[in-house]
Amino acid sequence: FVNGDTPASLTTPVWMATGAASNSPVGGYWIAANSATSSNYAITYYSATLTVTQAPLVITANNQSMTGGGTLPALTASYSGFVLGNTTNNLTKQPTLSTKANSSSRAGKYAINVSGASATNYSISYVSGILTITSSGQITAAPLVASGGAVLLPGGQMQISLSGQAGQMYVLDASSDLINWIPVVTNSLSAANDTFLVLINTNTTANFYQVDPSNP
Repeated sequence: FVNGDTPASLTTPVWMATGAASNSPVGGYWIAANSATSSNYAITYYSATLTVTQAPLVITANNQSMTGGGTLPALTASYSGFVLGNTTNNLTKQPTLSTKANSSSRAGKYAINVSGASATNYSISYVSGILTITSSGQITAAPLVASGGAVLLPGGQMQISLSGQAGQMYVLDASSDLINWIPVVTNSLSAANDTFLVLINTNTTANFYQVDPSNP
C-alpha cells in the first residue's frame, strides 16, 4: 500500500479461506487469498499454511485407600483437557494404571502410576495418585497411654497381645502423624495367641502404633 492506503482502499476486499475447520484433526491446512480488486494496484496472491497442533490433555490417577489385607481397589483416572466433546473413546490407546501395593502390603502410602495412553490430537501428560493402606490392627496411644490391646509396663516397655497365625512374622510400626511409619520390631507368634515386648523410648514423638504381618 502507498500514499496512506489501507485494505479499506480496495475496491473489492480480499477473500480468505482455509481448508481447516474448528474440529479438524492435527495437521497442516492451506490458507488462500483471492478476489481483491483495485484500479491502483497489481495484486499478487500467496498461499499460507494453518497448522493445527495437539491439545494438552492431563490424565490423573485418582487417590485410593484400603485396609491392609483387604481387596485392592479398582484403579481409576480423571481427565482434563478434552475438547469438542471428546471423551476417553477418542483415545487410540487407553492408559494403564498400576501400583506396587497388593493385599498383603504393609500400611503406608504407595504410588499409583498412570501411563501409556495415546491420541493423535492430544499431547498427554500424567499425574500419579496415592494408594493409602491403613492397618487392620492399629493400636493408638495418646501419647504413650496405650489402649486397644497394648499395656505399658515399668521401664518403658510396651506389651502387645496378638491374636494371629502361629509362626507368622509380625511387624510393629510407630508413627507420629499416621502417614510416615517406622518399623520398631519384628517378631513371630509362637502360638495363636501370643505377646511380645517392645522397648519404648519415653521421649518418643510416636503416638500411634500398628501391627501388620511381615511380608517375606
